[in-house]
Amino acid sequence: MADQTDLQLYLAIGVPSALFALNFGAILAAAFWQAKRFDDMKDLFQSEIGRAEGVLSAKIDGRSEHVKAPEYEKRSPLVKR
Repeated sequence: MADQTDLQLYLAIGVPSALFALNFGAILAAAFWQAKRFDDMKDLFQSEIGRAEGVLSAKIDGRSEHVKAPEYEKRSPLVKR
């Protein structure tokens, strides 16, 4: 009878603990994925702002030969085309 009681105790403690650990791992994975996505968007915005500054600077200086079309191949995969 003691063996069955021990098994019930192990299951009562172990199963919720394992489910909590899996859930916590999923939350951490989602947080890391979201941080990576924010970093990708920050890089994209910085590159676009730099390109826009170059275009505006060239237009102000009257050097239209330095104005280039955006390089879509180098853009982040987050941008829908």
